[in-house]
Amino acid sequence: MDLLKIIRTYRGWGSESAKVYIFLDEGLIDDAIKIVSELDGYHNDLIHRVMTAAVPYKPNWVIANSRRRADLIMDASKGKYYSDAVDWLKQARAAYLASGRKADSVKYWEKVTLVHGRKRKLMESLKEGGLG
Repeated sequence: MDLLKIIRTYRGWGSESAKVYIFLDEGLIDDAIKIVSELDGYHNDLIHRVMTAAVPYKPNWVIANSRRRADLIMDASKGKYYSDAVDWLKQARAAYLASGRKADSVKYWEKVTLVHGRKRKLMESLKEGGLG
């Protein structure tokens, strides 16, 4: 049996990290994306690793997934997680720019400032993160 087939079908708890590292090492970005797409904040480092690798290949996935994660934090006014929102937004910005969609990035940023502009702690976090 093919080792990659075994890795793809193995459902053991806590195997996400090993799978992602193998898939990324093999250049199998889509397989790595499948692993991390619905992981929670406990796996932020792993998700960021896949997003960074996926920017040149799947920028739309990076944009959608990172925006979704940032929006959840910002919409819920979870101040203690604003630094995570900043990190997700940096991923989105990188993917927008890499895919030649600077105008879309500007539009999204305008929406963020319109919707969340009164959240001083968030705006300060964004500015400190180089996004403001």
